[in-house]
Parts: sequence; structure tokens; C-alpha cells
Amino acid sequence: AAIIGEGMIEKGGQTTQQMLQASLTDSLPEIRAAGAQLMFQLVEDLEPDTASTIASQMPATITVMQEFAQSANESLLKDTLESLISAIDEEPEFFVKASNLPALWTTLIDLCGAKHFDDADVRHSAMEAATSLAAGLAEEFCKSEGQPLLEQIVGLNVEWMLEVEEDIDAWTGRADADDDDELDDEMV
Repeated sequence: AAIIGEGMIEKGGQTTQQMLQASLTDSLPEIRAAGAQLMFQLVEDLEPDTASTIASQMPATITVMQEFAQSANESLLKDTLESLISAIDEEPEFFVKASNLPALWTTLIDLCGAKHFDDADVRHSAMEAATSLAAGLAEEFCKSEGQPLLEQIVGLNVEWMLEVEEDIDAWTGRADADDDDELDDEMV
């Protein structure tokens, strides 16, 4: 994307849009994931003005993440979230300019609060994406219209801090594992 992205969008214009749309709506989840990850890679690598031409594909990209959250595609969702985090870290303003911040934010908050994932890293990646978005758009979040978003992420962080393992055996098992790790470190 970094090498051919600018030319692909400038020369391909509508064809590039159609290719992205086709990949984001493909029947195979792997193709949809690749389309969403390409979208985020283009956002990360392209100049902001060029990347803004593909902003119309954000609703389909968000839909892909939502579909993965509802199905058993946790690894694809996690990979897509990792791509999103990279794009947010590089170009957070794109997500405001794409006019899809509310839908993206709601999706990320829902993913952070979901407890049905077998892989806890999915929730952690969603939290990292939401936190990166809040940090990258700090000026927007500090305005009165952004404060409810900031309150959501703070509230969610408090909820996460209050999540406590209730199984005593799990606690003692972790403590024993930590003690073993400390002994191994001391012996080295």
C-alpha cells in the first residue's frame, strides 16, 4: 500500500473503490478481513487528502468488524483491529473526516464490553483502538460534543478494573505461576 497506494487511487479512482467494496462484501470472511485491513493500511500509508477519497468505504469496513464480532471469526477480528490501531496511530483525523466516528466508536465500545470472546486479546485490541482514538483525537474529545465519548471510555476502564476473577483456585494458580517465574528469574 505504501508503494502503490497513491498511484492506485489516483489512476484507478472508481476501480479502486469498486475493488475495496467487492472485498468488503465478499462471501469469504478472509477476503472481507483482507479488504478491511487493506482499507486501514491505505489510511495509514497514504497522504490524508488521498486517503479521504476512500472514506466512503468506512461503513462497509465497520460492518465487517461487527460481523466478525457476532460470528466465530475472532482471529480475523483481532487482526483487523490491529490494522485499525496502526491506522489510528498514524492518522486519527481520517476517522473524523470520514464522518463515521460515531459508528466506529460504538463498535469499539461494544467490542470492549463484550465478554463472549474466547480470546481476551480481542477485547484488549478493541480497548487499545478506542484508547488510541481518544488520544489521537484529544482536542475533539475535550469539546462538549466529544465529552460523552470520553466518559464512555473512562467508564469502561473503571468496569475493566472492577472485573475480578471469582474462582479462588484461579487466583492461587496465578500466584503459584508468578512465584515460579520469580524463582526462574532469580536463578538466571
